[in-house]
Amino acid sequence: MEAAARQPDAACHSLDSCCGGACRGAHDCQYVHHTQLQAADTRVQQLLSCAHGSGHRHDVHRLPQHDDLCAAAQLVPGHPGGPRLHNQQHVDASIYTCAAAHCRSLGHICGPHHFITMIRIIVESHIPYIKGLLEPMARVEYLDTCDITAAAVRDADALLVRTRTRCDASLLEGSRVRFIGTATIGTDHIDLDYCRERGIEVVNAPGCNAPAVAQWVHAALGCWLGQMPVPVHGPLTLGVVGVGHVGSIVARWGRELGYRVLQCDPPRAAAEGSEGFVTLDQVKAQSDVVTFHTPLTREGQWPTFHMCDAQFLAQAPHLRLVMNAARGAVCDNSALAGWAGDVAIDCWEHEPAIDRQLLAKALVATPHIAGYSSDGKHRGTAMVVEALNRHFGFDARPVQAQAPASGASQVTLERIMRSYDPMLDTARLKACPHDFERLRNNYDLRPEVM
Repeated sequence: MEAAARQPDAACHSLDSCCGGACRGAHDCQYVHHTQLQAADTRVQQLLSCAHGSGHRHDVHRLPQHDDLCAAAQLVPGHPGGPRLHNQQHVDASIYTCAAAHCRSLGHICGPHHFITMIRIIVESHIPYIKGLLEPMARVEYLDTCDITAAAVRDADALLVRTRTRCDASLLEGSRVRFIGTATIGTDHIDLDYCRERGIEVVNAPGCNAPAVAQWVHAALGCWLGQMPVPVHGPLTLGVVGVGHVGSIVARWGRELGYRVLQCDPPRAAAEGSEGFVTLDQVKAQSDVVTFHTPLTREGQWPTFHMCDAQFLAQAPHLRLVMNAARGAVCDNSALAGWAGDVAIDCWEHEPAIDRQLLAKALVATPHIAGYSSDGKHRGTAMVVEALNRHFGFDARPVQAQAPASGASQVTLERIMRSYDPMLDTARLKACPHDFERLRNNYDLRPEVM
């Protein structure tokens, strides 16, 4: 449908003059592929700079529309005197058309005056491998967790966060946020019901760091085995509670290392049948070591909050080591601190204000970094960026996303221990427990088991 022609306003003329009058060249069109627009005419950047200099807000690109801009931005073919589509892939490369299509690729048209505004994305500053990926398509602001406030996100369209950022009504109410990506496995820091009710898409990165967490578990278990004054009689029985992305690798590696593995996952057993699974009571009754890999839930048929509490520990006669690399509150930290057995812990209640008594007694104590491998972080960032692409129609090129690996074809304890020594991280945390967040945020990402 043809739009009524109108005269360009004074702002358009001033912008035109800044760019050498090139914007009026709709009669001698050159056609370029739409993905080459930015590179094809650097004067687009001049035009955007002129828009900035004309008094518009520094955080939004706004260009008043005349016929050429409006037609290009809205992709209206056959507009009188304006640009035309060419095979649905090419557009007129005059400066105004180029600017409009370029801005169209970056943002969205809003309001009755057909302004073009850039998508605004807030990124938690400690997410690795992301800087530079989104800047060609959006205005990106990197903030520390403590600076991601309701005021900061009010004008944001998307948030990319980690577990430290609580996304609920207190943060999001009154904002224009429509997408939240968390570069983590879990989502218990996000109020999913609130987001669902308000049409906010939430995306996480399931399985992205599963091999790294399995590496931490078996390295910590290896440290424990190496310092035991009295060895376990017979094959060690390893109870794995939660057999999802992480737990399934932990269990498989355990079998390859010669342990007797008990798999406990009530939701999976209910859905798939009980074969291959045991109950939590059987785990308590038979296990020498129990490791937890569940989400944190407080309601429903199988709540996991304080699943490992004083009663659990009292009902486990053979239990000698408890490991938690899931969520801090899956284990009652006070109960663990008062228990006579050994503890290997990466996820704590009330982080970063962790229980100092539990820290002192723990054999392995790390600052929530079990999943901090370079491969895992690459995968997590790639997964949320790809979801952001789908949501906004971006074409960001994330780091090469590898499928979550299940590890080497045949792991050995020697290879695991050579790949990672958790006692080094334990020594750092015990020396500076008040630096929990600094140690976590500045962690030197490690390679996975090769």
